[in-house]
Amino acid sequence: MVRKIKSLNEMPSWFDLANFDYLKSLGAKDWASVITYLRWRGEDDFISYLQGPDCDFSIDEVFAQPLLPEEEEEDDAIRNRILQYRYGTDPAKFMFRGVAALTNSVVSYLADEIRSIPEAAFLQGKRVARGGKKRGKPFHLTPEQESYAGRPFFLTLQEVITVRGDPEPLTCNRAISVNMSLPDDMLVDDFRDWLKASRSLSFHKAAPKVFTKNDFAKWCDYRLVPYSILTYWAKAIDAEITHSAMAAALFPNSRMIGPDHIRKTIKPAWEAWLCPETVDALHAQAAKID
Repeated sequence: MVRKIKSLNEMPSWFDLANFDYLKSLGAKDWASVITYLRWRGEDDFISYLQGPDCDFSIDEVFAQPLLPEEEEEDDAIRNRILQYRYGTDPAKFMFRGVAALTNSVVSYLADEIRSIPEAAFLQGKRVARGGKKRGKPFHLTPEQESYAGRPFFLTLQEVITVRGDPEPLTCNRAISVNMSLPDDMLVDDFRDWLKASRSLSFHKAAPKVFTKNDFAKWCDYRLVPYSILTYWAKAIDAEITHSAMAAALFPNSRMIGPDHIRKTIKPAWEAWLCPETVDALHAQAAKID
């Protein structure tokens, strides 16, 4: 049974808001690292490990340690290369952070994926070309095949992944066709329409905007990091902190902030903030700055 932590006296002795003052000086890259560490500490598998017999550390030791441990120079260099590969800009490769040309390896991956789908077998080795011809000979499709052939590939792949129960979700990248014979202003308008239609799909999630120093300051003011630490520490000891106790721990000098503020403001903001989309946006911002 989950016990309730109802008072400040029940909070861990190592918890001190002063330990989070360094957050005020962080930029996009370090904020991405902080959120990544927090998400890892809150994963069910990690919590189960902490609670199990094979863990060499106490729960308090884990949650009391710094969120930004010093990295070896080599590890930091490897991480930077990965980030540049995913979010960097390279005009020679027509790669501009979130928009890039398909590479040969990506095309090869897509070809393997379409070959793995039984329903798409009729497309294998066949090129549905203009005029419905294949290698100079008539190539006729049934109405069902015609509909399938013209379906967006990412929707088909999402369907297949769901049916197969694949552990890896659909990648967040989308391959699109751009008619370069059209004028720029027309293409920009069309891309906006395509983006709006794509964003309407539930699995196309993203951060709401580019984050600024004002956002970083707000995250500090809302005490989102210490809120995360206390929430996951409580989870690891099979407890739950009441909103009243959380308010007392996070805002000890403010009588105006009580349980309603935690429930209506802090918790919803935390749930929207602690997600992979926030990390992706911060990494992309950091890559552009670097």
